[in-house]
Amino acid sequence: MGEGTILDAAVASSEEQRRGMWRIRDRVEHLNADGIERAFDVSVPLAKMDGYVREALDRLAAIPGCRAVVYGHIGDNNLHWNTTRLDAAGNAAIDAAIYEPLAALNGSVSAEHGIGLEKRAKLKLSRSPEEIAVMRLVKRALDPDNRLNPGKIF
Repeated sequence: MGEGTILDAAVASSEEQRRGMWRIRDRVEHLNADGIERAFDVSVPLAKMDGYVREALDRLAAIPGCRAVVYGHIGDNNLHWNTTRLDAAGNAAIDAAIYEPLAALNGSVSAEHGIGLEKRAKLKLSRSPEEIAVMRLVKRALDPDNRLNPGKIF
């Protein structure tokens, strides 16, 4: 498409197709009934997205019992992964498959939904100590009394 950045895409050519695409997207949560119940929200630069998805899918395929679905807002670099819930070791392997490649790609463990309590420990997987230090400085500058979400990340 356009400048050759996107090699393959599904683009609606009618209102009916557009509605059909949204129906598919809106029904992704129904995968929970099929055991796909863990959700991940990551970002990856567009130019590196294909390689990232392929690597993560290969790693996920090697985890016994793991099933995964990936979709996203490709135009703004967001990907959503939904995976099976396994035992602690299996879940840790899934986390590693999805999160570990991000730092080398200048990706993030969180895209549009923020870090929050759940991903606080994962922040260091996609941000350097220097970047986290700058985040702390910005937080202190904007919230010197630590009234906004105290203890959530810093």
